[in-house]
Amino acid sequence: MSITVVSMAHMEISADPAATLITYSLGSCIGVAAYDATRKVGALIHCMLPEMAIHPQKALQQPGIFVDSGLQNMFLVMAAHGCRPESLAVHAAGAGCMMDGGDAFRIGERNTAALHRILAARGIRLAAEDVGGNVSRKLSLQIGSGAVTVTSNGTERIL
Repeated sequence: MSITVVSMAHMEISADPAATLITYSLGSCIGVAAYDATRKVGALIHCMLPEMAIHPQKALQQPGIFVDSGLQNMFLVMAAHGCRPESLAVHAAGAGCMMDGGDAFRIGERNTAALHRILAARGIRLAAEDVGGNVSRKLSLQIGSGAVTVTSNGTERIL
């Protein structure tokens, strides 16, 4: 078994059945796992902010910073591996409010809204999500089985 850590603002894709993609420290950031069971290809992205409109140049350099540019890039890369939108199972975790007294910018909520908007526009169904609240999460995708797990407060569960 090989483990690939997906760092903040990055995306990884794999077709290796022995691989697990994992990302940590999903506070207000959102992690999105997409898996095509037909092709046995999966991708995981760790996005920080909802929309590239705040810094388009940065989105060109590192699309994974933003939910909109990051997901666009992830779906393009998956399509290059033969994945079709209707075959994707998409799971999401994170998008919480980690600041005491609330988050005036509502980054977590806005990340979730951006995800839902993008998936709806592409006709892709969200299989499951564990978002919001005030806990940090870890998200992982096992490529061989397509199993997606989320860990928060020391408890791991399958999404």
